[in-house]
Amino acid sequence: MTATPLVSVVIPCLNRAHFLAPTIESVVQQEYPNIECIVVDGGSTDGSHEILQQYESRIKFISERDNGHADAINKGFRMSSGEILAWLNADDVWAAPNAVNVAVDYFNQHPEVDVVYGDCGAIDGEGRLTGLSYLREWNLAYAVEHCDHCIPQPAAFMRRKIIEKVGWLDVSFISKKDHELWLRIGLAGQIQHIPYLLAHARACPGYMSERGDVTAEACVKLTKKFFTLPEVPNNLRSKRRQALGNAYLRGMDYAWQDGRYWRVILPYALRAASLNPPEIGSVLRRLFAYGKATTVAHLLRSPRHLIRGVKQYLRGGSQQSSNLEGDRDIEWSWVAAHMPSGPGETLDFGSGGSHLGLIAVQRGFHVTSVDLQSIPRPYTHPHLSFISGDLMKLPLCSGRYDLVINCSTVEHVGLAGRYGVTESAPDGDLHAMARLRELMKSGGAMLLTIPLGQDALFAPLCRVYGEQRLPQLLEGYMLESESYWVKDDKNQWVLSTRSAALSFKASAGSWDPLDNVYALGCFVLRKPPSEA
Repeated sequence: MTATPLVSVVIPCLNRAHFLAPTIESVVQQEYPNIECIVVDGGSTDGSHEILQQYESRIKFISERDNGHADAINKGFRMSSGEILAWLNADDVWAAPNAVNVAVDYFNQHPEVDVVYGDCGAIDGEGRLTGLSYLREWNLAYAVEHCDHCIPQPAAFMRRKIIEKVGWLDVSFISKKDHELWLRIGLAGQIQHIPYLLAHARACPGYMSERGDVTAEACVKLTKKFFTLPEVPNNLRSKRRQALGNAYLRGMDYAWQDGRYWRVILPYALRAASLNPPEIGSVLRRLFAYGKATTVAHLLRSPRHLIRGVKQYLRGGSQQSSNLEGDRDIEWSWVAAHMPSGPGETLDFGSGGSHLGLIAVQRGFHVTSVDLQSIPRPYTHPHLSFISGDLMKLPLCSGRYDLVINCSTVEHVGLAGRYGVTESAPDGDLHAMARLRELMKSGGAMLLTIPLGQDALFAPLCRVYGEQRLPQLLEGYMLESESYWVKDDKNQWVLSTRSAALSFKASAGSWDPLDNVYALGCFVLRKPPSEA
């Protein structure tokens, strides 16, 4: 390979005029001197063709009907001449100006590597960075067994020779076509992650409307296809039943998140349980969460140690990867330990099924517990009241509260798809923190616990706060005390440093907390005494 090999990037497009120019600009603004940009337009009628004509001296493009997204990308690859291939959907962007330089330099230094991928930001419709896309280091066995899509496609670059070896994208896949390709490449070549931000994926409706039933079907289809490939080694082939069960689990998540397709969720739940009995606990937790059976879900959450122990026993006691087991033990005990004594007024924000409000009452406070949903309690107290509703809309009194309990709540604010929320608000968490500060007395305290790690948005589940988002979240407050926790290789929570917690690579792509992991941050915050 030459020092500056030709890099060909294909941009499939269909009626994405409002995002097409920024995508092309992110390519032509690269400092790398040898890029071929090919736009394959599927016959847009929204002005995309006129935009393409403005770039005709700098790109190649065709505009004609195709047989879908994968077909358009394959068409562009066949038109291309590059030794290195990539594709950007017509609303994603490369990180300018050096994304291609970084990828090519790595290929030049590592001739054995066939695919290199970097970190990928998540941006909204206006191009504002909202976090980092899901990222787990590439591991073929894990990806197969857990139906895990851990490579952000906009940030991936491939050698042409590996694509020609394993074949182009499978046009029978509407969704997860890239996921299926990574598995084939993983069998035949080497895939490597590099810790550089190379691209941004737009977190808004893309080339096709997102349909959870289609994506759910793709999870199962790609897993079944993988095990038909003759190159699959025996150690992976023995995992077929477990992998297929997990594919149905993953499909349940997609069917719920993108359309509430109960006609898919229920049969997939049965298939997951029958194929992989140790995952019955995961199936039940999902169903309870989907059905918003809050009380039952809370009760089910209590014996998580027991459920995990049974699962490990059925699996022969094998060590499981790190997950969120025990997160509430850390958070609730930390809040209790740092809770001051009353008297005074406390606001328990997003109380859920916790008993932190009851602890505050017994510390001498009058407590107002606020949650989006009405949650039956097995106790009452004359100094404890419950309100159902949206914090931003409830008529609460400004400057009233001496103490705010904000335990694992603010990271969910503004994410549609959970707790009855139907409209997204990208900065809902920041607005909630400002509203809480308004409700606090001058000099009042907040006990805050949140997910930490590399900045990420795992909609509709939660945000993870890192170097970029965390300072925004804490803006306007004085930081009085802080504590950081991460999971070690024994899946135990251990005290950590700020830098280690904020560099942690989180995973939160499942409704089952035992499939997710991130670091924890615990903070005592103060409203400045001078602020009314």
